[in-house]
Amino acid sequence: MYKKTIRFVEGKARNFASFSTYFSFSMSHENGNGLDFVMVPRTFDVNVMNNSSFGVSFNENHVGIDVGSLVSVKVRNLSSVNVVLNHGEKLHSWIDYEVTSKRLEIRLSQTSSTRPNDPLFLHSIDLSKLWNDEEVFVGLSSSNGNCSQTSFIHSWSFKLRPVPNWMHSQPLHRL
Repeated sequence: MYKKTIRFVEGKARNFASFSTYFSFSMSHENGNGLDFVMVPRTFDVNVMNNSSFGVSFNENHVGIDVGSLVSVKVRNLSSVNVVLNHGEKLHSWIDYEVTSKRLEIRLSQTSSTRPNDPLFLHSIDLSKLWNDEEVFVGLSSSNGNCSQTSFIHSWSFKLRPVPNWMHSQPLHRL
């Protein structure tokens, strides 16, 4: 987890923020619980799963979006795009959230650290309502439970992009 919390809604003007994160990772060949990009409120209690947690999970051979639960609200099987998560090879992931369109985009590449043009999938979610004014911890998490799988993080970056409150709420359409 990053040592400082972030806030998606800032100031009296209630400026909202978008974010982008990139990380490269690899997972050992054994089966396990994989790796998660997580966002949890400062008051999160690990012993009590509440409805204000958010995560993108990379486990078994799928990518899932988890909101307030360990059960994914949306899942993409990676067999259809010829990606194997626990192959031991370095993979690259980009997760982008655009607050004005309330759109989450997830990209994954097994061959290059160049961001793919097309997302693996899109999901509509309003993260600003999930946490309101509460500060949030951001990070990567892995749990092996009774498994012997190991996950490695090779690099990670996270950028928060404030959006001025005068901007319209609809995204511009590309031609």
